[in-house]
Amino acid sequence: MTEIATLDTELGPFDVVEIPADSRREFDVENQRLRAYFRANDETKEYVYGEQTADESGVVDLTDGSIVLGVDGKTVFVLTPREAYNQ
Repeated sequence: MTEIATLDTELGPFDVVEIPADSRREFDVENQRLRAYFRANDETKEYVYGEQTADESGVVDLTDGSIVLGVDGKTVFVLTPREAYNQ
C-alpha cells in the first residue's frame, strides 16, 4: 500500500518548504496557502517561497527548477530551489 504525505501551510516571503518536484499542488493565491500531496517515500527538495513581478512585456526570469504556484496580474508566486540562494 502506498502512503500519501500532505503539506498544508500558509506561506510568507522566504518561507522554506520541502516537497518533491513532481508533487500535486494546489495554491490559493488570495490566502497564499499551499497544499501539496505526494507519496511519503518520494525524494524531496527544499524550496524557498517568493513573489516576482513581471516586467512590462510580461516576462519573469526564474531560476532553473523553480515551481510556479500561481499568477495574479503581474505577480508570480514561485518556489525556488533553496540551493539557488547558496550560489
